[in-house]
Amino acid sequence: MKTQNLHQAMLGAGWLSLDAKSHPRVYVDTAGKRFGTLEKAGVRIALSLNHCLGMERGTVMVYQSDQDQPEAILRALIVESDQRRQGHAKKTLAELTRLADSCMTHLYLEPCPLEDKPVTREGLESLYRQYGFHDISGKGIAMVRPPHTCPSQTTGTLHHDN
Repeated sequence: MKTQNLHQAMLGAGWLSLDAKSHPRVYVDTAGKRFGTLEKAGVRIALSLNHCLGMERGTVMVYQSDQDQPEAILRALIVESDQRRQGHAKKTLAELTRLADSCMTHLYLEPCPLEDKPVTREGLESLYRQYGFHDISGKGIAMVRPPHTCPSQTTGTLHHDN
């Protein structure tokens, strides 16, 4: 029996999948590329499954993953403005990393602020380090988190308020 992938695990945890082609709330990067997005309790995340980040001549590159190694890029973690400063990003990272661990998935990201808000690259790097990410670039521009095989102190689940 094939193990579930991270996207399936997120759906099983109550995340709603937004279609990249038609949904108005999907994440769109600065180049205009639309990404399938998952949404739950005022938080949206965009994942690229079966992709990873690497460095080539000081530049972050996106690569297709090896089929034997589950990998995903966290493209965006967006907390709605009225939900900020309430711990939702931390709860989401705890849930995402717990589910990635259960699926044995390596997570990659670039710690870049998506908006001109008080968050800095250094602040994001520090936040992601709390959840097991480490720098793969030597410059703080790309991070990876291998799956952890033992239970973490940072487990949690983001719940809908109904």
